[in-house]
Amino acid sequence: DIVIEAGRLEMRNGMPVSTTTETAADGGSVSIVAGTIHLDSGATIQSGSTSGGRAGTISVRTSGEVLLTGGSAISTSAPESSGGDIEVRA
Repeated sequence: DIVIEAGRLEMRNGMPVSTTTETAADGGSVSIVAGTIHLDSGATIQSGSTSGGRAGTISVRTSGEVLLTGGSAISTSAPESSGGDIEVRA
């Protein structure tokens, strides 16, 4: 699991925060709590599975805004299973 707590989170230039499983076990979760969150220039928050395990959950919580620009994304992927949940509270 990945846990990030910050006053302000800025990610740029393709920077990823990612969890992946390559087994039948479920993938790890990503939890981010910040005052504001800004992803720019292809930065991503991802959870994935390349096998039978389910992709992990992504939880994003902020008291301010969540801003995604320049091709940035928050996503899950699991072609052989089910994608994880994405929860955004802003």
